[in-house]
Amino acid sequence: MLRHFITQTLAPNLISRVDASSGPPFNDVPIQVWDAHAALYQRQIDRALRARGDFWSMAGGLCTLKALAEARWISQGRALPATA
Repeated sequence: MLRHFITQTLAPNLISRVDASSGPPFNDVPIQVWDAHAALYQRQIDRALRARGDFWSMAGGLCTLKALAEARWISQGRALPATA
């Protein structure tokens, strides 16, 4: 459900920033953009989190969006950055 959410529902503004990003952890996308989208999609994120025994918070919303962005990144066949 959440994967469909980011690819089909998420605002084109965030998708374009994710696609132009240097990759996970997407820290080149300003925090204000993540926060705005987490608040905008609060209801949908909360529903998904509650189904898994959690609940919405700004931090949880941001992490959910970043996880979905990473899933989108991987689904496009893009490599994850090497970690030290």
